[in-house]
Amino acid sequence: MTVSPASSGSTRDVRDLDFDRPSPTAPDAPVEAIEVPEEVSSPTRRTFAQVEEGRAVAAGDRALAEGVLRARLDTALDTPAAEDLIQADVDWSREPPPRVRALQTELDDRGFDPGPIDGIYGPRTASALDRARAADGPEPVGPVDAPTPTTPVVDGPTPLAGLPPRPAGAPTGSEFLERTAGLDPAAREEAIASEILSGNIPDFLRDGRNVTISGAGADGQPHTIDLSVTPDYLAIGTDDDFVRIPMTPETAQRIADATGSSLPTTRIVDEIYAAADGRFTPDPLTPGPGMTTNAYYGDHQAAVEAQREREGFENGELLAGHKKDVVLTNRLETQPDRVAIYGWHQPNGRPIQSLSLVHGAYYADYSHGVRLIDDRVHVDGESRALADVLADPNLAHLLSSEGPLRVTRQP
Repeated sequence: MTVSPASSGSTRDVRDLDFDRPSPTAPDAPVEAIEVPEEVSSPTRRTFAQVEEGRAVAAGDRALAEGVLRARLDTALDTPAAEDLIQADVDWSREPPPRVRALQTELDDRGFDPGPIDGIYGPRTASALDRARAADGPEPVGPVDAPTPTTPVVDGPTPLAGLPPRPAGAPTGSEFLERTAGLDPAAREEAIASEILSGNIPDFLRDGRNVTISGAGADGQPHTIDLSVTPDYLAIGTDDDFVRIPMTPETAQRIADATGSSLPTTRIVDEIYAAADGRFTPDPLTPGPGMTTNAYYGDHQAAVEAQREREGFENGELLAGHKKDVVLTNRLETQPDRVAIYGWHQPNGRPIQSLSLVHGAYYADYSHGVRLIDDRVHVDGESRALADVLADPNLAHLLSSEGPLRVTRQP
């Protein structure tokens, strides 16, 4: 924010004024107050109060007084007053990105890894903050985002761990694309489901990754929800030769039903991106009529793998940002013949694809991906059905930007 001081013909420089000493020649008429933006922190608001006291220094010059205030507000917003960010009594999930980046930098400087310094208050930053507060003393000043689970939840098997071992002689990813290139869409979908349900998936997909979502419920109490998610999108083949395979929502739901899992919501997609160990930069292919063909599937797989290797990401880590997700939404209630897609986050955290139901349920192109969530989640350490939590008026908003979800599976 940049606001130039008003000109009044005075030769006094606002930077030379003493804000701590009242002027004996304060203006008789009060200068109209400037509204304090709601998003600034409490320490910055104290700075505003000091400014109000210092306005008398303008010695009766209303224009200069306004200039003094605006100059001080400019400084206050650009360089907030020093504070203990670790113990600040604020809701960090509602703070603007610059403030969150400052917190992340402070955590990193003190040896508590907050993940990327990106201004996003995600699970890794929340965990780092909890650890830093605990290190400062047994009674943190700031609010604790969520209670400690009675049994810590760690990375573990996903529903895919229950699939059979990969069959001997099953096609690799590249072989599958070659074998199914001439099939009609319905036959290809059947082949996709058959390969995955037979266990023809990379081994790294069998190990789940934990994603923690913390926040206040509708009851005002802090809660923590732990999800077990696949580390990447569903794929066919081996660790060395696989293809992240797009599929229709019907095929995705069929696999989810068979493995005790669920499709994500848009909010869960956002949380997975925030928690990811590796975040891709989206690499769209040239749009065209072949976007739903195996050729496009293979080209995009190659592009994603090339970027993964350049960035040093490891398969099996929690990876995000390289596909749009097939998701659940209440909008499917009135549009059950559509596929809901969302995501493909950019480095700034914003998705390329807002929630869209423009395509029919038969449609799947190279940019689509399916990530599964275990049907069982841990709420404050207690196991619950994901569908129940999504429908719970007290907790649903932690997992769904739409509030309670009435559609908990693809129609």
